[in-house]
Amino acid sequence: MQIKLPDYMIPNRLMRIEKIPVTINGKLDAKALPDIDFSADENNYCAPRNELEVKLCEIWSDILGIEKVGITDDFFRLGGHSIGSLRIVGRIEKDLDLHVSVKDVFECRTIESVCQNVFMKNCNQKIRKLCGTHCYEQEVLNGEVPLLPIQEWFFMKYSTGMSHWNQAFLIETPILDQDRLKDSLTKLIDYHDAFRLRFKRVGDVKYFQYYDDSVNVPGILPFNHLDVSSLGQSENSVILLRDILTKWQSRFDIEKGPLWAIGYLNGFAEGRAQV
Repeated sequence: MQIKLPDYMIPNRLMRIEKIPVTINGKLDAKALPDIDFSADENNYCAPRNELEVKLCEIWSDILGIEKVGITDDFFRLGGHSIGSLRIVGRIEKDLDLHVSVKDVFECRTIESVCQNVFMKNCNQKIRKLCGTHCYEQEVLNGEVPLLPIQEWFFMKYSTGMSHWNQAFLIETPILDQDRLKDSLTKLIDYHDAFRLRFKRVGDVKYFQYYDDSVNVPGILPFNHLDVSSLGQSENSVILLRDILTKWQSRFDIEKGPLWAIGYLNGFAEGRAQV
């Protein structure tokens, strides 16, 4: 059914009956159909783990009219619908003073998923307090990772000078506090495991990628800074700037790292800067 039908057309429950009740006019007698039990499956019940999940389970239970709701129970398979999702959103904002959209309810469907994909993306002080020690800390990834098709193509096509190939982008900014910028970058890089990926060659041409557990983000943050006003206003200033940026890009090492770098340029007119 999931292949053929959209989510809203998939039945929440299937029940076998001996015959379809009909009225004296030969039409379906909906009132004579047996009641369906939308309560959660006790065998698959997953209890809430913190105060936030407890409160969400209580709201789910109240809206759905079901005594016991677990954090992995699907809202719509418990009998929920679009009107019910509106009531869920309203109750969460009223009781918990937290924001969630109807779209979030439709996409996440379970309390566990709402917590992980909506609330924990904005893990503020209130949410941390409600979650206690269960604040869904991101697990550190390790081990090997299969190459993407474009990566396999790259290693087959470029056998020399591959450490220099890179993709750069530029962001226009006001003048930034460099210490705060470095601190923000350190937190960003520490959060995303992909920054720890390294490549290793096996044999003559084959490569694989893996998470390097030895990477110490604050210790190896490749931060480059240039005050462009120091280059002067001569005709050679553009050439000097290009040479410096090229030098920054020549420090990549596809096996030992780093595979990324940050540059901060200030000294432009009108108090502009670039990252």
